[in-house]
Amino acid sequence: MVKFETVSKQTLADVVYEKLHEAIMRGDYADGEELNQVGLAEQFGVSRVPIREALWRLEAERMVVASPQQRFRVVEMTPQSVLELADIREMLEVYALSKRVGHYSEEEIEELRRAANVMAKTKDKEDWLMADRQFHRLINGVNTPVAIMIDGVRSQIHRYLQVVVSSEERRKEAREEHTALLDAIEAGNVRSAEKILRHHISGTRKILQKHL
Repeated sequence: MVKFETVSKQTLADVVYEKLHEAIMRGDYADGEELNQVGLAEQFGVSRVPIREALWRLEAERMVVASPQQRFRVVEMTPQSVLELADIREMLEVYALSKRVGHYSEEEIEELRRAANVMAKTKDKEDWLMADRQFHRLINGVNTPVAIMIDGVRSQIHRYLQVVVSSEERRKEAREEHTALLDAIEAGNVRSAEKILRHHISGTRKILQKHL
């Protein structure tokens, strides 16, 4: 059973939502596993009201699914669904990139470098994935409509990406691809940046397809 610390009484639903969201993305819960409201309320030390509110938010994001009896389970995804979402991610990210090349600020470029540096140094898979997600968020444009859509897609498949970063070889390839992508962005070369990004995401998709 996944264990959680009790939380403060101030922003209960938000904190519960964030903790559950993180746990699902890490793969702490299996596909189809029930999120028992009574058990969660006891673990968090809160009533069932903020638990339900958090679960409703997760349902809206398609992280969980509810039965007519309000029993919430982690969404079960078929291999075909995961791969389809990977394809959707590629299309959306290439679109987002095409809109932004030539418009990145110096601060954004520096943040991209920092995220890439974390991926170059960390040995922790989850830290690597979160740095990778931050790198792509910066590329996509924070809070733009397409970036919000991409973030939703990535949240749904994040827990499946653990297998991708389990390979040191793939992490090395991804670091090289990120460096090449950053070089193309700095040069303002839209066509080259799009080509590198497609190659990068398709490499991740191939590993997913192999292991699903």
